[in-house]
Amino acid sequence: MPKPLSIAEAEADPLVLLPGTLCDARLWTPVLERLDLNAQVILLTDATSTGQMARRVRDQAPARFALAGFSLGGIVALEVVAQASAWVSRLALIDTNPLPDPPESQARRQAAADRARADGIGRHVATDLLPHYFAGRRPEPEALVLDMAGAFDAADYADQCRIVATRADSRPRLRAIDVPVLILCGAEDRLCPPALHFGQTADPMPLEQTMERRARKVGDGGLQRVEAVVQRQERVPPKG
Repeated sequence: MPKPLSIAEAEADPLVLLPGTLCDARLWTPVLERLDLNAQVILLTDATSTGQMARRVRDQAPARFALAGFSLGGIVALEVVAQASAWVSRLALIDTNPLPDPPESQARRQAAADRARADGIGRHVATDLLPHYFAGRRPEPEALVLDMAGAFDAADYADQCRIVATRADSRPRLRAIDVPVLILCGAEDRLCPPALHFGQTADPMPLEQTMERRARKVGDGGLQRVEAVVQRQERVPPKG
């Protein structure tokens, strides 16, 4: 069982944040402002596999750091830990699927990349992706999603789809992680539903048995309540 970190120890390591598909540093801005934290955000571009992307993260990150990843960023974070576990002092996986991509999803991702190339990123996100991102209408974050997507081109999106489609089965890796871990998801998340986090991940990683490994389910599918849970993880020392 990993030793609980004091607040001073937890804040000693730099924080590295990995956004999701077609997301940039603006994804994390509300969380960082709410918690008054500084962090290095690494964009998930210029790679076509989790292995390549994890090496890019390691090239840009400090020698020892706390790591948090959202969605695609969580998939890459698991690969970073697999490649260099000694570099990561703490890990947060937000709306992260640890399973390999099934063959039927791989074909769907290629079709999505083709539509984005033909129709444009903005139209593809608005029509095909955005309706699945939130529980109900969220005009402000929806606008942010579209704005962030506009910073990428179709080639970037195709690369990110390829990373997701070729990802490894990370369930065995979860068992080997020996640092404090936070697993977080939205209660109404349709892309990475709670059953995925609290069923399949709970078997290889017995979260309920250790105070340091915390699973949390928040109110809906968006990120608007993430900061409250992250604040509890970052600022409150573990008991025991």
